[in-house]
Amino acid sequence: MENIILNEEKLSECLSYPVKLDKEKSLELTGYPHIDKPWMQYYSDEASNLTIIKKTIYENFCDVVKNYDDKYAIDYLGRKITYGELKFRIDVTANAFRRKGVKKGDIVSLLTANTPENVIAIYALNKIGAIANMVDLTLKGDDLKSRINDANSTFVVATDLFLDNLSEVIDETKVRDVVITSPFDSLPFIKRILSKLKRPKLVMKSNYILWDEFEQSGKELFEDITEPYEENRPAAVLYTSGTTGKSKGALLTNEVFTSLAQEYKNCGLEFAAGDRFFNEEPPFISYCVNLGLNLPLSLGMCIVMFPDYQPEHYAERVFNSKAQHVLGCPADYENFRVDKKAKYYNYSFVKTFASGGVGFEIEKKKEINKILFNLGYKKGIFEGYGMTEFGSAACTNLPQFDKYGTVGIPLPMTNVCIYDNESDMELQYGQEGEVCLCGGTLMNGYLGNEEATKGTVKIHSDGERWLHTGDIGTVYENGSVKISGRMKRLIIRYDGFDISPFEIEDVINQSAFVDECCVVNSPDRVHGAGSVPAAYIVLKDDENSSQALEDIKLICNLNIIKRNLPQKYVLIKELPLTKLRKIDYRKLEQAEQEIEEIESDKSWVYRKIMNNK
Repeated sequence: MENIILNEEKLSECLSYPVKLDKEKSLELTGYPHIDKPWMQYYSDEASNLTIIKKTIYENFCDVVKNYDDKYAIDYLGRKITYGELKFRIDVTANAFRRKGVKKGDIVSLLTANTPENVIAIYALNKIGAIANMVDLTLKGDDLKSRINDANSTFVVATDLFLDNLSEVIDETKVRDVVITSPFDSLPFIKRILSKLKRPKLVMKSNYILWDEFEQSGKELFEDITEPYEENRPAAVLYTSGTTGKSKGALLTNEVFTSLAQEYKNCGLEFAAGDRFFNEEPPFISYCVNLGLNLPLSLGMCIVMFPDYQPEHYAERVFNSKAQHVLGCPADYENFRVDKKAKYYNYSFVKTFASGGVGFEIEKKKEINKILFNLGYKKGIFEGYGMTEFGSAACTNLPQFDKYGTVGIPLPMTNVCIYDNESDMELQYGQEGEVCLCGGTLMNGYLGNEEATKGTVKIHSDGERWLHTGDIGTVYENGSVKISGRMKRLIIRYDGFDISPFEIEDVINQSAFVDECCVVNSPDRVHGAGSVPAAYIVLKDDENSSQALEDIKLICNLNIIKRNLPQKYVLIKELPLTKLRKIDYRKLEQAEQEIEEIESDKSWVYRKIMNNK
């Protein structure tokens, strides 16, 4: 066995900037990452000994309130809510849910914006043992209907801005009660009065109730009942992008949320009670619910919350927020480079700039790091990696380990191995294979889909449950993890949103003109990062191609949310096939990488693909 002593000189060789270790740690390597856990040499003894907290997220929140009752928990567009006020509103809302018949084990669908009401609903449901089903509020048609019906939801909380989408499908669901909230509900008093001029006109039904009235009802005959902690009880359902089929709901337990908060509290970042935490991410993604909401509230911080996502104003918003901790994606940080006003700002108040969702191009990250350094932020952007099925985060660069080209090191309670599925064996350092994750933030499974769960979460020879991510990567002897590609079909937008090609294909195939289709990644050359969907379509009859294309686009516009719409439609005579006679989508993606512009001559695209079979 090789004996390695980690010292400051050796560590500096792999970092983006020099960092001093508190102490040297000796490590004997067996050659297998999940046994050696070389990343633990960068953590404190306290971080090395973390254990699962046996509490619900509501109970954990109550412990925080005891120490920070009069401190601010939320700053929403100038409206500040203390921890004490937030707890009171959670408690009365929990009672309001009970008065409406919501009970332990029920799944309530939340189609809400990133507002205080969304936070209140999540914790109120958790208090009574119910589960928050986090649904994309912009969904419509069959996608929206399936999210609600698959969860057997009879109760929905929905924002007024997209209420029409719900109204169109509600008769095809089991929903009996709808609480209507608005981004305007928690505005400061004057702004709220003025906002009434901008609010959409609502067509109220007998089973609709406004949030204010609903919350007020919880104050009547108030009874403080809290469902106690139970091991592995789900707290929320958050949806994947659908990499191997339709999008699936990941059941995330209380342990997922409390474990991730523990990991970040002890990972080496400068989190402190009273710090301000920037959050404008949509609440239906795990990244927002776990890192943007529960994490800061678990550590006594104040969430600076915005109801909408505006990457084009990111630099200005961060400056005005005066937040010490900022989470984003490469598209957000691009704004620091293109916003001419940003050069006049000073970001010395920021302790942490972090990025996830989609990988950074190394040179672009270096350029933006230099810009931020000149604007007062003297560190780098800490890039990380994770997925919904693992509570959103698994690895991250940190002050004590920050290396370009990697996603950092696993978090303290997370284990990582690289797997060769053909030999059914774990690989050693430096070898490339499928990235597998194990730890306290692993989901219970997919909602109502045991087959998909078994295909993704597998028991390894060590007897532990491991998540097979579908990502290709490598673990090195210094503990760092590098992601080099994907085994699975997935389209990741410039802003970090994931798109399922399967769901777009299902919609396109509804057209009577379509014989078959395949949706693939196409580089997003407008934003310089991420991908957009490109649809390759074989028609039943080429003679009606113009009419067919109009029909296809109409069907897509009616059934697919705007950000997921194909940016390119290519009519092709036949799709390339693999030796096993399956559609060779990788061949199509390869062609998209090589095509610099959308070609007007679609036959040129066809010839290029088919000649490279």
